[in-house]
Amino acid sequence: MDQVKSFKNSKEKSKYISFLKHQLKSINQLNLPEAATKLYNYRYEHPESSVARRCLDFKQLEIFSKEYDDEIDK
Repeated sequence: MDQVKSFKNSKEKSKYISFLKHQLKSINQLNLPEAATKLYNYRYEHPESSVARRCLDFKQLEIFSKEYDDEIDK
C-alpha cells in the first residue's frame, strides 16, 4: 500500500484501508457479472435504444481483443 499512496501516519493508513474494504464489499454486492450479461444482451436485442447507442460494440471489441492476443502470442 505504501508504494501506491503515502500516508501521514498509521491511523490515516488504517482508515484508508477500512474505506477500501467497505468499497470492495459494496462493489461485490452489485452482482456485476449478471448486470454485464444483461447489458451485453440488451445492446444487441435493442440496437436502436438510447442505451445501445451509448455502448461500445462489444462483439467488435472481442474481435480486436482476439487479434491482439494472437499478435502478442507470435
